[in-house]
Amino acid sequence: MISTAFLTPPTRNNQMHMLLCCFAEEQTDPYKIPTKHNIRMAMYWLLQGCQPGDSLVFHYSGHGAQQRSYSGDEVDGMDETLCPLDFETQGMIVDDEINAALVRPLPHGAKLHALIDACHSGTALDLPFLCRMSRTGQYVWEDHRPRSGVWKGTSGGEAISFSGCDDNQTSADTSVSSGLLILSTVFVIIIRISLANHAFMQFITLFYYFLSKVCFTLL
Repeated sequence: MISTAFLTPPTRNNQMHMLLCCFAEEQTDPYKIPTKHNIRMAMYWLLQGCQPGDSLVFHYSGHGAQQRSYSGDEVDGMDETLCPLDFETQGMIVDDEINAALVRPLPHGAKLHALIDACHSGTALDLPFLCRMSRTGQYVWEDHRPRSGVWKGTSGGEAISFSGCDDNQTSADTSVSSGLLILSTVFVIIIRISLANHAFMQFITLFYYFLSKVCFTLL
């Protein structure tokens, strides 16, 4: 399952306009099935017409994998991938393409929040820096910029990605919410609680609190 959403800033009436594009395996509409083509088109659609002040959300909950990287731009020598419904015939979506579609075009003043709930998803967006945070709030930054010098960052915007696990790990599902992996379940719970008046670090605290309750191994 994959979903993407395009959000614009609140209006004077404090309302938020939303354009939403969702894919699910059970869909009968051929344009809403998570095929490789549909997911690709959705990623490019998400950034189309993006302007300063826009807030973008990309959410993927499904299968992920790895494959050997021959470009020399991966620290571990492996590309992280998303597995669309038809990946056995059409192939997987590689992190290089995800970065090119969602990250690099992001303009100054725009924000992207990605939630990648899949196996081997630690660096699925190929961002140049990786933050590892503990339950106590301690964190360390890792430099993942390619030695080739290729820029993997944005065009001035801010891109943040939450991953279900590290690149060498697998994600788990939960009985709390049928059909969802743990990270997605936690995210949905937090959204339902409503974080309208919370600061970012309060969101992080609540996020990790719920993860600890479902025995999630933090990076």
